[in-house]
Amino acid sequence: MTNEAVLVLRTADPIDWIVGNTHPVPKGTVMMISGSSNIGRTAISGQGVAPAFAGIAHREKIANDGRTRLGLFRDGIFRMKFSGTAVAGEAVVISGCNTVGAWRGSASYSGSHVGIALETAADTETKEVWVGK
Repeated sequence: MTNEAVLVLRTADPIDWIVGNTHPVPKGTVMMISGSSNIGRTAISGQGVAPAFAGIAHREKIANDGRTRLGLFRDGIFRMKFSGTAVAGEAVVISGCNTVGAWRGSASYSGSHVGIALETAADTETKEVWVGK
């Protein structure tokens, strides 16, 4: 993948989530909550329709390595790539694969809240986001 988030300031420990064994997950991947399992706290990578934010991968997960658990950060300050513009202090949501954008009140992004922009960002810029706020 590309555009992975980079941890700047760790404010909490990662939370254990269930992930599939067959797909690789690079460190810093923005993960979504998966509703496809009867098991709770299951996360997937990639971009869906109005995905619900699960967290950011704490470490790399190699495909077919037998591991089905991965720690995800749900709080902290990260450098993230923006899709569209955002003003410092504005709420940001998942806007693409490993990208965030300003929320601006769109009901279609319900559940995809990531945090707040700590810097004003232009389209395609990488800026700091306080995840979980």
